[in-house]
Amino acid sequence: MSDDIRPEIAEIFEDIFEFEGDLSLKTTPEDVPKWDSLKHIALVTTLETNFDISLSMDEMHEIQSVGDIHTILERHGA
Repeated sequence: MSDDIRPEIAEIFEDIFEFEGDLSLKTTPEDVPKWDSLKHIALVTTLETNFDISLSMDEMHEIQSVGDIHTILERHGA
């Protein structure tokens, strides 16, 4: 795991996607075998719950990498 990745994000990826590979800001759905549309919804829901935020539809679609998650969380002050 890259030092740039928040530990909470790594834990979410382990829980939702059962992902134990190298996670970086550039990690995309193509890098995570179980990251499909249904798991993407689970990811969004978990992010909203864990960080006490509400994502817009645009933000939900904006998540195309781990870096995008970090950007959105910063935008929300989370």
